[in-house]
Amino acid sequence: MVGVTKAGLSELKKILDEHTDNDQAGLRLTADQSGTLGLIIDVETAEDHVLEHEGSKLLIIEQNLATSLEGITIDVDETPDGRRLVMTKKPSDQNRD
Repeated sequence: MVGVTKAGLSELKKILDEHTDNDQAGLRLTADQSGTLGLIIDVETAEDHVLEHEGSKLLIIEQNLATSLEGITIDVDETPDGRRLVMTKKPSDQNRD
């Protein structure tokens, strides 16, 4: 499953609260045909991975995407233009000499 830092959880919750009042909805992490990731408001399906936070279905990830994003962490970067969600991956121990 994708990891999310405390700052990432807070930012995702803020985004969700600003864009919907549907208690059953969450932010679905999606990938388009080119592999670009994005977030949309959606409800979970039986095959989804769901991250709940403070009683909300915060992050919804389809099974195949969740598998390909194993080891990824969602965090927040402060930029001159404001807060931005970012994804990072820990280096694999197998690649070290």
